[in-house]
Amino acid sequence: MLRKGVFPVKVHTPLANTYGYGSGLFYSNLFLYIPAIICLLGIGLISSYKIFIILMLVLMFFVTYFSIKNITEENKSALIGTIIIMLSRVLILNLYQRFALGEFLGYIFIVPVISGMYDYVYKDFKKPYLLFIGFVGLIHTHLISTLICTIFCILYFLLNIKSTIKDLKKFLKLVVTAILVAIVTCSFWLPMLEAWTTQTYMFSVPWTNIGADEFRLIDLFGTERYSIGMVITLFMPLIIYGIFDKNISKKTKIFILWLILFIVLIVNFSFWKYTNKVSNIIQFKWRLLGI
Repeated sequence: MLRKGVFPVKVHTPLANTYGYGSGLFYSNLFLYIPAIICLLGIGLISSYKIFIILMLVLMFFVTYFSIKNITEENKSALIGTIIIMLSRVLILNLYQRFALGEFLGYIFIVPVISGMYDYVYKDFKKPYLLFIGFVGLIHTHLISTLICTIFCILYFLLNIKSTIKDLKKFLKLVVTAILVAIVTCSFWLPMLEAWTTQTYMFSVPWTNIGADEFRLIDLFGTERYSIGMVITLFMPLIIYGIFDKNISKKTKIFILWLILFIVLIVNFSFWKYTNKVSNIIQFKWRLLGI
């Protein structure tokens, strides 16, 4: 499409017997232009894809490292956290087994969102660019991950409501950041909303029943495809112990409680059964492991 001078690419006309397929309306092609440009330079398709993945893994490492460092303020813990995230089972499966490229790219920007909210709640919010980069990246990679992170940020904001609205200057900076995210990404979400509201699509009817997806506790800590992985499983006793350790800061304990909450939600059959009309939009409950 780029060879034909089409930019931005919203409808891929060579697909569906040249009728075209409008995947670009609902999945941003922003990052796909990178391997496309590499292809235009004369490198093969498969080699271009491999180069692209390597570049994204390098980007993920540095973005994750500096985002975690903003929370811990320690190089060692930031490095360990980055390694654990990059070796997480869900991320590896999305990249090498499901080939869920959008969801894989979304993991690059989840940690900056969490770090940005931490900066807002517990610090002076001098780094609003973390939230900005995080949400701009998420919107241009994976919309379901964007929705999950948005819900997380709203809950995190409400649970810390006393400190979040006390400083009006910080709150206004948060609002400005949200407005800037909407402006910068409007070239994607405005055409998407227009297409969504003027036509009926297959995804408009849920094709998964999240309430019927049985996920046992042993599956989450075992060797199943979408478990949290053996590394985190082995450290779970220490993680839980951290809640009762007086030497662990209150902020760290809050993050541990978030982890336990997501684990409870994933294995809680009743929660998904009675909320599936709303929660079906995230399709798979294990996606909470991304947070």
